[in-house]
Amino acid sequence: MDTLRRLLLINPVPRLSNIARRGFKIQPLSLAYVASLTPEDWVVEILDENFEKVTGKEDADLVGITSMTSTANRGYEIASHFRSRGITVVMGGIHVSMVPEEALTYADSVVVGEVETVWENVIMDFENKRLRKIYRGSYADLQHKTVFPRRDLLNSKYKFASIQTSRGCPFDCEFCSVSAFNGKTFRQRTVEDIINEIEHIPQKVVAFIDDNLIGYSQESKRRAEELFKEMIRRKLNKLWGCQASINFVDDEHLIKLAAESGCCVALIGLESINPQALSGHMNKKLNVSKGVEYYYEVIEKLHKYGIMLIGSMVFCNDEDDLDVLPATMEFISKSGVDIPWPSITTPNPGTALYSRLLSEGRLLFTRYPDDWDKYVATIPLKPKNCDLMTFYHTYIQFIRNVFSNYNIWKRSLKTFYYSRSLFKTLITFNFNKSLRHRFEKGFLPPNKFLV
Repeated sequence: MDTLRRLLLINPVPRLSNIARRGFKIQPLSLAYVASLTPEDWVVEILDENFEKVTGKEDADLVGITSMTSTANRGYEIASHFRSRGITVVMGGIHVSMVPEEALTYADSVVVGEVETVWENVIMDFENKRLRKIYRGSYADLQHKTVFPRRDLLNSKYKFASIQTSRGCPFDCEFCSVSAFNGKTFRQRTVEDIINEIEHIPQKVVAFIDDNLIGYSQESKRRAEELFKEMIRRKLNKLWGCQASINFVDDEHLIKLAAESGCCVALIGLESINPQALSGHMNKKLNVSKGVEYYYEVIEKLHKYGIMLIGSMVFCNDEDDLDVLPATMEFISKSGVDIPWPSITTPNPGTALYSRLLSEGRLLFTRYPDDWDKYVATIPLKPKNCDLMTFYHTYIQFIRNVFSNYNIWKRSLKTFYYSRSLFKTLITFNFNKSLRHRFEKGFLPPNKFLV
């Protein structure tokens, strides 16, 4: 009888890992899907560096590594360890899909795009010793998905489970790589398929990791409504969170159903309170059409049904000056955002933003692949309207103000006031504290790298 082959799947963390190891961690579902698609005569293991460091000495016949831009160099480092031992390495994920030739310097093979449509070929070719350099995945047919991720292989220390119900985005935001990786067609799983998967999730808390659970059309909104109704009807009794656009609150009946089905938090891309930034290079057409004043209505309606808001905001846009920072601080305080999530616009490869800033000579770090480490924990571009270090110090002061003890307690008490929920209040408090810790311990000044 032939010896079983071993597949080792690895989720790396950034080498500059102070910022990455703080806060909430998301299950690497892509690896769990790969595990499900691997033949039964293989032994599959998932190693997740959020919890245990990979040494490169682990036993395997084939190693698969996923990567984002922030984890690319750690992924390359791990790949090199295994290849030095004669073990075949396949890499995939959004980063290597954008720069496959770079990744092939470190891996034997690269999967470009969505892995589900080509993994069977990867395994078959490996078994027959004819592994190709590049496999190009097509967009998976989510309507007829029958495979659930191998959750039994994911680390048991995750505080909540993840589930994905859709892919693709018809919008074309300059800083986002979703449409480049998953396409501009919004693809959705059926409600029955989603509910069946949720019923097999042991965790009480679930995160929908779709880029927009509600979607972008009346059809997708009807699917969301059907999903919430079915979660209520089947009494799944899950607490859940999601990502969505500001159109989440267009239909108050939909918010009510979401809350009744267990929704307690929504991450929404407010992006900026500067209308010029939204209508400029950001290309946030939906936000522009609604207007910044609509943000207050978004928050008010979510709070009415006990749903917390994580407000994602992006700074260092070309249309911004330093005044946007104190103005945003005032907005956060007045509007009642439970968890503000400020970030610096990051030109990841594959985005229109990256291409534009590269052509304009405004990227600070271009010695690739080493400099990919700097695309997670610092300011990687030259601001347009002010000096780099002036912006950095002003931004740091803004962060200290946003996440001061006083403001964290103030937001937490507001959450308790409208929700009357200790659980939700603790989420607001702990998430705010976690974000402060990420910035204090992880966010690095650009001059640290420029000297």
